[in-house]
This record gives sequence, C-alpha cells and structure tokens, in this order.
Amino acid sequence: MQEDTEETGDQPLWKSLNPALVEYNDDQADLLSGVQPFVIFFHAPWDQKSTELFTDIEENIASMPGGTVILWADFDENPDLRERYSVTKQPTAVLIDADGETKKILILPTKSDIASIF
Repeated sequence: MQEDTEETGDQPLWKSLNPALVEYNDDQADLLSGVQPFVIFFHAPWDQKSTELFTDIEENIASMPGGTVILWADFDENPDLRERYSVTKQPTAVLIDADGETKKILILPTKSDIASIF
C-alpha cells in the first residue's frame, strides 16, 4: 500500500490530522483499516485500571502524536469484537497497522504504549 504523502512532504497525510478518541463502531474501523494505523481500546467502566487509563487518554488526547485514532470499546458490551481479537482482559489495546493488520495486542497498556505506534 502506498501512503498518501502529497500534502505533508515525506509524512503520510494522516499524520497531519488531530488525535481522536471516539467510541468504536464497525463503520469507523472499516474506514480506517488499510488507510492508517489505529487502536481499539477495550475498557470496562467498573475496572479501576481501565477507568484510570481511559481518563488519562481522554484528558491528554490532544498531546498525542498527530494522526492518533483510538476507538474505545466497552469490554462487556462487545463480546464479538473481543472474540475477533482474542481479548480476554481489560484494559487491552489492539494496535492495527496502516495495512489493516493486527500489529500488537497490549494487556494493561500505558498511554505511552498506545502513542508509540503513531
């Protein structure tokens, strides 16, 4: 796959976009897949570690690298999505690369772990 570098010199165009944290849905994932890397972040509102990491990401999303897209998914409400990525614990971050392939699955990730793919 050839990345679009037309407007940003030697960087892919998506790197110039503002970071985003939005709720997961299949349509958004389909639009991103094969275009740019993104993260599916599984969290459970009842789990303290999940809540702390989600809050940290939410409060600091603007400071993450350009092009960062995090699609958050409620751990309990998305059993099919959990099964697709073999997610059994929360919080878990599934890193999808620019080719739409699963790059890494991180259990108990940090905000830095998530930002590192962008």
